[in-house]
Amino acid sequence: MAVLRAIAARYEIVLGVVGVVLVGILITAAVRSGDDPQGPESDGVIVHGDGLATSHTGYRLAAGVLPGETGKRVPVEFQILNPSGRPQTEYLPYRTKRMHLLVLRDDTSAYQRVSPTLDGDTWRAEITVPDGGQYRIFTIFVPKGEPEDEHPTVLGAPFVVPGDTEFVPMPEPRAEVEVGGVTVTRPDGPAQPPVDTPVTLRFRFTDGSGKPIDLEPYLGNYATIWAFNGMTLAAHDVQLTQQVGDPLPGGELSGTVEFDERGEHRVFVEFQVDGEVHVAAFTVFAT
Repeated sequence: MAVLRAIAARYEIVLGVVGVVLVGILITAAVRSGDDPQGPESDGVIVHGDGLATSHTGYRLAAGVLPGETGKRVPVEFQILNPSGRPQTEYLPYRTKRMHLLVLRDDTSAYQRVSPTLDGDTWRAEITVPDGGQYRIFTIFVPKGEPEDEHPTVLGAPFVVPGDTEFVPMPEPRAEVEVGGVTVTRPDGPAQPPVDTPVTLRFRFTDGSGKPIDLEPYLGNYATIWAFNGMTLAAHDVQLTQQVGDPLPGGELSGTVEFDERGEHRVFVEFQVDGEVHVAAFTVFAT
């Protein structure tokens, strides 16, 4: 009898462990499939979307048409469903637009940002798909009725384009990038910011002779900057320190961001000079 009790106790322990493991697997699967088990808060701390889930704070990205081929004008269609399950059609402007759509391939190449058009209850846009591979779209918006703050709702969905893929290795961290005749420099060099701490990223804009360049107002500010985790593609919105009208001594612009994981991140600085939009990309290693 004692032996039977020991065997029964051992099976209870094993079954308990298996149960814990299964719960962990189910939670992981939910996250990877696009569900948001945490909701808007976790332990009293607001959890903002990073584009790795199709739903967040009650809003859901319902993709109707995602690219399945390459091209320069590939259609994308989607809806945003509100907490009641109906299409959300009223939005507050965020950086002058009601909706921003970002696109990124899983090797952090092919970055682009477009402004979709709301047609009835469906958002429509056209994007560029350079070649095959796995991509992700990010939708960034502030629903009407929600507080307009510095943290919009960010949802995302993956899509795969069949065909050959020319893998683009992530460049090494460096302090200077030249794009469209504009030199964008990190005055701190390829500094390695710490994780889980708000840090300031600085960028200086100059011409070929080193003279500061006057940035034109763009999307309600001097630039828009997004950072993405090099492994997961988790999106981080870089909040600019200066506002339009503020001086930019030496052509320098700065913004704050908090990286939540150690490793490489790809930072895209989108700005406008002489009516032309440019994107300067940097690799930043968070420690």
